[in-house]
Amino acid sequence: MLNGRILGDVGRIGENIPQTVDEIMNKDTGVWQLDGISNWISETEQKAIQSIPIHDGAEQDKRVWPKEKSGIYSVKSGYASKKWDLRQGPSDRASSSHQVDRRLWKEIWHIKAPSKVKVFMWRLCRRALATNEELWKRKCIAEPVCVLCGEDVETIEHMLLLCSWTRKVWWQGCCGLKICCDRIRTLDQWLMEIFKESARISREPEVLKTHIAFTCWTIWKARCQAVFEHKAINVDQVVHWIISAVNEFVMIQGTKRAPAVSSKREDAINDSFSNPSRVYANSPRVSPAHAQGTSDDRQSPRQSEQQLSSDIRASEKVNTEASLNATFLEM
Repeated sequence: MLNGRILGDVGRIGENIPQTVDEIMNKDTGVWQLDGISNWISETEQKAIQSIPIHDGAEQDKRVWPKEKSGIYSVKSGYASKKWDLRQGPSDRASSSHQVDRRLWKEIWHIKAPSKVKVFMWRLCRRALATNEELWKRKCIAEPVCVLCGEDVETIEHMLLLCSWTRKVWWQGCCGLKICCDRIRTLDQWLMEIFKESARISREPEVLKTHIAFTCWTIWKARCQAVFEHKAINVDQVVHWIISAVNEFVMIQGTKRAPAVSSKREDAINDSFSNPSRVYANSPRVSPAHAQGTSDDRQSPRQSEQQLSSDIRASEKVNTEASLNATFLEM
């Protein structure tokens, strides 16, 4: 049965078949003699073997680890090699050789936000989040597609900026930013561009950075709830969470009053997103109500930014006075 019906017409295994590599090497002429194994390997494999030069030396072969100059394997080089291999995967927007602008780290650590939010922003730019793309690269899941929209690979950029529901959050939230998908390559480059332009697109650039950090943080939390707790995402509720988180942070800093939480309506969100006002790319939005001068019971993003800025400055003043009083008492 082995000769015919199971293995097919591949020939009979006999003692005349070369058993070691040196039996198919002609060291005198430097040519591979593959006639004895040609029935057992494909043409591609034959060409690959023939492309290997034959060493004319008489010394014995030895195993060499190519990742070390000494040729000896080490755990450090093995870990680095494996880590590099895991990074090699399909990504439309970033490569493993991409380097983050060092100035961005300074911007992140100077954001007026809790430490956990700043650490989260650092992890984002280091691509150290368990998105579906990263899990797929590590063979933890079967496919890397975004489970919320099912339209694209869930990269960090897709999850935070490009997914349909996250674009609504950025547009309707405190930041009032319209995400231009064509301009986004990597998250860190987008952040650096926004931080550079913050003085132009906002009267309170530090407040805008605070809102951006809290928006990223809250989007990730909402995404995790949807994935692991199977809760439907409500854009109105996510926007409310962002403003509440900012309010809570301001209150913890010691201010007397936090900015009022805006009340958003789902129909207003959908209408504004489907028919947006005319704005520049990545610029704060101006709602039709404020543009026409009509009264509204909601705060505009500009008013919210100014209120938060004054509250943060008041918080810093309170903390400074408390520190001076403590120093005076110690004296």
